[in-house]
Amino acid sequence: MHFTKILLASGIPLLAVCNRFKLKPRTISPPFHLLAIHSTSPIHLQPINARLGGFYIGERPETYCPLAPCPVVNQTGFIVANGKSFLDVSVAGGQNLYVDPHGALSFTRAGSPGAIPEGAATANFTYTPAIDDDDGPGSFMFSGLGADGFLACPSDGPAGIPYSVFANVTGLTDATVPGGNVSACVGIAAAAFAYTYEDNVVAYGYD
Repeated sequence: MHFTKILLASGIPLLAVCNRFKLKPRTISPPFHLLAIHSTSPIHLQPINARLGGFYIGERPETYCPLAPCPVVNQTGFIVANGKSFLDVSVAGGQNLYVDPHGALSFTRAGSPGAIPEGAATANFTYTPAIDDDDGPGSFMFSGLGADGFLACPSDGPAGIPYSVFANVTGLTDATVPGGNVSACVGIAAAAFAYTYEDNVVAYGYD
């Protein structure tokens, strides 16, 4: 579905989204969600979701809103514009994606869009749409910091979160990945599918 139609169907004014990111309408990708692709891995076709400041595979997104109850969000919405990427949220200032100096795919917390670590990369994100609706998914890439793709690394974080998402940046070592074993990480492609507002809502923010 075309981005404008998605926004109209969801009741979200296109101008409001453009003002949120200070971008012209034609520069914004359609909202999309991501699935990890690695055909010989148990994480194949599992969702990539935002939670705890990073991105994890196979877990529900962690959302935030100032007033309970928060809307139920089953997928993480992404937008790419002018080489930068954002979470699709309604919180003032938005939430930016970045790759930290150690390679972790990360996002700024709600209310702190400028809180990005020194040495992190905020550019060189790419969204490539599918040729048509019947030609499979689009793709999401990051090519900064010498990266040539994404990795899924076994996580030593909270119980139940098996893999965290890293960019395959130059200098990635055991010391920079959770679990301390970079050889346990597996390469993944990030397949992009349209974020359908008929079934989902825009999160106020991800936490």
